[in-house]
Amino acid sequence: LSTFWDVSRFPKNRDGSACYVSILGFWKDFWRPKYYDPLTKEHRPGNRVFRRYFPATEEGMNGIRELIDGNKFEALYRSQAFFPKIRKTQRKEDISAISHAWLDLDINKIGEKRRLIKGDKSKGLPDRWVDNDHYRPDLFAEWQALDDAGKAEWLVQHCVTHEIPNPTEVVLSGGGAYLLWQFTDTVFISRRRKKAGHKNPPGNFVPKIARSYIDVIEDIHRNLRNRLDYLMADITPCSAQTVLRIPGSVNYKYSHLGHECRTAYFNQDNRYSSDDFKQLV
Repeated sequence: LSTFWDVSRFPKNRDGSACYVSILGFWKDFWRPKYYDPLTKEHRPGNRVFRRYFPATEEGMNGIRELIDGNKFEALYRSQAFFPKIRKTQRKEDISAISHAWLDLDINKIGEKRRLIKGDKSKGLPDRWVDNDHYRPDLFAEWQALDDAGKAEWLVQHCVTHEIPNPTEVVLSGGGAYLLWQFTDTVFISRRRKKAGHKNPPGNFVPKIARSYIDVIEDIHRNLRNRLDYLMADITPCSAQTVLRIPGSVNYKYSHLGHECRTAYFNQDNRYSSDDFKQLV
């Protein structure tokens, strides 16, 4: 079972209250909420994006399980960092605690000879196809030939080869995989807020501000990504406020039948203090 469903591993706020997990989903068109348009007097599709905060408790986990069992979503994601309370936004400034490091690998894309670059319609830039610099049919054939346990062992071996500590958990997300390194200690994020009426000093002087652990964790993620870049390590999840698929949910991106997001490897002995992991990586 994934550590995500083990509430005993979730951090708590400094005052002992439960942290919150941000859940992001995309409704299936059939289930998308509708709203009444008084101008046309029709019921029109509403926002396709679902976002809600659940407490990191057994009750909160049951609520997330109900989302999965309802089968109303094309995709469901969870925040990797934790929040002190329900927020209107999910920004780095809102994060209260980090319990692990992570790395997302879009391994299926190493089997694609060309890749699609999304354009920007607002700027008149069309989508375009370009050669995939990470095209590795040999590696992709190896990956495809393995079962779940074999894929997990294959990824762990690549970590060993590139002097990356053994992951605590390997999750197969349906199109690739992501790796988690659990910390033995919870890293609490202290926020530096500008006081009311405070003004920056005159001139070009910029005060030196100590880096928060959010900066450090993102450096760690970028370092991990650079070492496994040839496996199509994704740059976006290097950010501390990133979301990844929920183990147990279904990924419909590559097939209308869907692929279950599932844990293929878990070893609780592979846990590290945040400082030790920073030094190792």
